[in-house]
Amino acid sequence: MRNVMSIEQKMKSNIQWRNEIILFFRFGIVGLSSTLVDFAILSALKYFLGWPTILANLISYSCGTINSYNLSRHWVYADAKGNRTLRQLFRFISINVVGLILNMVLVLLLEIPFEMLLSNAAYAYIPAKIGATVIVFLWNFFANRYWTFNQSGKPHARSEKVKPEPAEVEIYEQTAA
Repeated sequence: MRNVMSIEQKMKSNIQWRNEIILFFRFGIVGLSSTLVDFAILSALKYFLGWPTILANLISYSCGTINSYNLSRHWVYADAKGNRTLRQLFRFISINVVGLILNMVLVLLLEIPFEMLLSNAAYAYIPAKIGATVIVFLWNFFANRYWTFNQSGKPHARSEKVKPEPAEVEIYEQTAA
């Protein structure tokens, strides 16, 4: 019977990893859509209106954050949707404020070397924004995964109960005996 339990535990572990990968990819899709919103607004504010990078980045990042919260709450972490909405919103905003600060510092720091490297320095904010976005994406995923949408502090896994097929257990018990 001990061997049967280890099979069941392995199956649960495999399901948990699969669920984590699904959550990561969903968060990636949400991040991509939020990044598109962010980049589109940033580019429009810089190119059409001539806004300074810091102000344009603040507005564009905020719009991407609103998109991210709505999609994360309703699609990525849908099973945590009913849990303490205000607490989740506060945590999400807190994480994104840190992400915004990190994003802005990285964009400003990276923009300087890209101005020297690119033939058209006016577009140096684009590779700077890409680098900052990758780093902030990882920060946002892990912080939201383990703090915002998970009140217990343990990894948040979708609740799927999987039991081994009876035939598989019988075959395993026969070969183990």
